[in-house]
Amino acid sequence: MAGARRVDIFTKGALDLIDQASMGTPRVINIVCDHALLNGYAENKAAIDSSIIRECINELHFPGEITELPVEQGEKRKIFLRVFFFLIIACMGLSVLMMLEMFPVAREYSPLGKVLPENWLDYLHNLYEKYGG
Repeated sequence: MAGARRVDIFTKGALDLIDQASMGTPRVINIVCDHALLNGYAENKAAIDSSIIRECINELHFPGEITELPVEQGEKRKIFLRVFFFLIIACMGLSVLMMLEMFPVAREYSPLGKVLPENWLDYLHNLYEKYGG
């Protein structure tokens, strides 16, 4: 309607970033795109790429605003989930090793015996004997 002669003004990366930041909300899409078109015009760019969109998203985050546009949060969430699952697996592995220490037969081949000091192992064994039966 405005008379654009090209339809590839926004690159694929820019469109992906707009989609991620707006979460499909039309009003936010309009605000980000309008801001990007103004910045692109000011910088005399023929196409709006992801760097311009990222710059616009940073500019549109007003100081003191509690929530950010969710561009970087997706990556932060992936890192959090990786760390969380690693900790869960590590705790499960430690639990298995500690359960092996409960059985006197398995203490001969104790993996914890190679890692923990002897007095810690004695304390752990005493706890098992006292409370475990």
